[in-house]
Amino acid sequence: ISPNSDGSFTDRTVSNIVSPIDGDKRLVPDWTRYESEHITTGSDLIWQVNDNWNNKLSYRYSTSYRNPLMPILYVDGDGNYSATLYNYNNLFKSYQTQNVLSGIIETGPVTHNVALGLSHTRTISSNSSGIGTLAIPLGSGNLSSPVEFDRPVSHLDKSDASFNEYSRITRKEAFISDTLNVGDSWDFILGARYGSLEDKYGDYKESEITPSVAAIYRPVEWLSIYASYVEAFEQGATAPNTAANAGEVFEPLISKQVETGVKIEHDNWSANMAVFQLQKGLTYTDGNDVFSQDGEARYEGLEISTRGKLNEQWLVGASAMWLDATNRKTTDESLEGESIQGVADRQFRLYSEYQVPNTRLTLTGGAQYTSSIPLDNFNQWQVDSVTLFDLGARYEIDLNKQLLTLRLNVENLTDKAYWLTSAGSSSIAQGAPRTIKLGAQLDF
Repeated sequence: ISPNSDGSFTDRTVSNIVSPIDGDKRLVPDWTRYESEHITTGSDLIWQVNDNWNNKLSYRYSTSYRNPLMPILYVDGDGNYSATLYNYNNLFKSYQTQNVLSGIIETGPVTHNVALGLSHTRTISSNSSGIGTLAIPLGSGNLSSPVEFDRPVSHLDKSDASFNEYSRITRKEAFISDTLNVGDSWDFILGARYGSLEDKYGDYKESEITPSVAAIYRPVEWLSIYASYVEAFEQGATAPNTAANAGEVFEPLISKQVETGVKIEHDNWSANMAVFQLQKGLTYTDGNDVFSQDGEARYEGLEISTRGKLNEQWLVGASAMWLDATNRKTTDESLEGESIQGVADRQFRLYSEYQVPNTRLTLTGGAQYTSSIPLDNFNQWQVDSVTLFDLGARYEIDLNKQLLTLRLNVENLTDKAYWLTSAGSSSIAQGAPRTIKLGAQLDF
């Protein structure tokens, strides 16, 4: 679901979007679906050169298929909508080979943990009918009484997703890192990575050297104070199928992250605090439905977490994050300093486990709060805050020296109706209703 957006807002007043709708209620015709399949295979070959050195050769092949046969509903504040279907399926294939030589070097009072490596990754993306698939208007309706539109297209076969290749990206990297242990109190991490990115359809081949540095100080055994700086060379964005410039490929860019924090580790409890700043490429879709990679998305935040045992049976954990996410260095001055759409500025989590005495049964529970989230570039539309509760249990069974764990989880315990969105997105989707999940895990 997407709000109407023509770029013609006349004021800066925050507006309410349509009220959340229970996840049990179907808003689209019964012929719609989202089909996906993900497969990863690979192998590792490790050569133990000697007591201090080893060489690891790895290969991974993965495929990801998706067929989103569902309309987008463009909705106003009263629940009136127009429905548009984008009929396509996608296939993403990735081939990765990596070799890492790692070992230990002693230089007087300093111990070096060294790693050197080479990596080669090729990612190929294709779909059934090409980027910019023709939109199919289905009609209009209201969320209070959704319309059962007739299905305008036939089923796409999975093999159709290989018809049109629209992206072929080759990434080559060489990297080195050295973790220096200096006495009992200091660790230093120094690293560098050379990466090249080539996009056949974006018509570019670029390379960069990105550094990483960190320092860790332990004044006492249970306390660590650290600071780090990391850069990463990243692939540029591609305009989505629904944009007016669908398929446009943008140049690669460098993201930067600075972080400093404190970690406390005791036998029965631990705590962490981190202050960080992340700078990466900003992407958004304007009022004319044109997708852009322009400026910088800057995230500045504080994260705190703790975990501890109240007694032998009862474990409690909690975390909190405050985040200031803003647009910076954009060519559109009206966006400068605005909050990044799709990002909450506060998130709180509470988790607890209780092991029933003299049994292998553990009861679990949790709560999570997410603050209101801006839905558009100018922060005039807001997704309301939401608090969700979960309950669960797990039971462990010994099966001939193998451990079988049975799990039962009830998510969204109070059956709360709420909207979901994601960073950089102006779309919303129904949050899952009360959901019961059963699972089994066998360790051998």
